[in-house]
Amino acid sequence: MTKREYIKSILVGFNNTGKTYYVRNVLAKKLLKADKTKKIVLISSNCFDKTLKGVKQVHSFKDLKRLKSGFVVFWDKKHFREHGENGFFDELYQLAEDGHLTNGAIIIDDATKYFSKGVISKVMASFLTDYRHFGLDFFFIFHELKRIPTILLDRIHIVLMKKTTETNLDLKFFNTRGFGNAPAFLKAYKILNKISFDSKLRYTTISVKTGI
Repeated sequence: MTKREYIKSILVGFNNTGKTYYVRNVLAKKLLKADKTKKIVLISSNCFDKTLKGVKQVHSFKDLKRLKSGFVVFWDKKHFREHGENGFFDELYQLAEDGHLTNGAIIIDDATKYFSKGVISKVMASFLTDYRHFGLDFFFIFHELKRIPTILLDRIHIVLMKKTTETNLDLKFFNTRGFGNAPAFLKAYKILNKISFDSKLRYTTISVKTGI
């Protein structure tokens, strides 16, 4: 996978399949190797994930604004509590619009909660429209294929698939849910579905292009 294929991507997999490890040790390292000035921001309320031990933690928009480069975990709990989801991402959008996240990558952990009933918020839609102008890459993390909203799949270049708990998914599912290149998604799903959660192969990641 080339660096530019990460522009707008989804990583999907159940707990303990190595999603956070992949973000830290594959995605972040690859992006920083390509450009040492890259700003990589993992938006996650789960700052205590042991896989993130040693990664710099940023807890306010004021401090995020000062970020020069590198990989950080970001969560402004106070701002989120006072202004909610829309206020949180409005502030993030403003930082990007003002040029503070130029040449950056935003990784949104547990993205399901930001797409209520499959509806994309106004500010998120703006991000996915304007990201090129801000010099941003986007990366979303979900736990299940069924949780990925169709409206987001219409805007995504690639899905990095890991094992999920979902069973009996078929070609109809991938077609009706808007997974472009549905046969390739079904093939990857079948391979991953055969892997046991007790096996080291549970960390397997298969990259599937949506065709967009």
